[in-house]
This record gives sequence, C-alpha cells and structure tokens, in this order.
Amino acid sequence: MKHIIAAVHHAAKSTESAVTSEAQSHVHAHGWSPEATNAVKAEYKDGEFSVAVKGKHRDAAFIHEFGDEEHPPTAALRKYSRNSPKAEQAFISNLETHLKGML
Repeated sequence: MKHIIAAVHHAAKSTESAVTSEAQSHVHAHGWSPEATNAVKAEYKDGEFSVAVKGKHRDAAFIHEFGDEEHPPTAALRKYSRNSPKAEQAFISNLETHLKGML
C-alpha cells in the first residue's frame, strides 16, 4: 500500500510543472503582464495543490486579479483554481507512469 501512496505523491509532484504551465497560459490569456504571468507557480505540498504568485511580482498580480481604480479585476487565477481542465489529466497520466510495474 505504501508504494501506491508514494506513487500518488510522486505523480502529484510531477504534475506541478503541467499545472504551472496551464495556470500561466490561463492568466496570460486574461491580460496579465508577462512578469506577473511568469510568477504564477503551482505547488504540491501536504497532500494538496495550490497555485500562487511567487516573488517580486505579487503586487502586479494582485492588481490583475482584483483590480484597482485604473484596472478592472480579471479574477483569472481564482477562475483557474476552481476549474483546471488539464491538471486532472496530467495527474492521471503521471500516476499511471509511476504505478507501472507496481500493480
């Protein structure tokens, strides 16, 4: 059983890059600046995925996401977090890869 749990954790870690890429594409399509877009990162930690903005472009991402007096909000990251279409398939593919030979 612990081999299966390990495979799930490895598959989730392997899925981080696919989720990061998909999230970045999503926010960029909603008008985020390249700098803020590139700061979007997915992370698998403590059994859960999270997508957040890392580094010095957090303020710009906040304005893109929530808006200010000059810019309307996009809510792109929140929309993506509720519906990440390729993330599930990427995880399943990675899990299949990590389970090969175990079952």
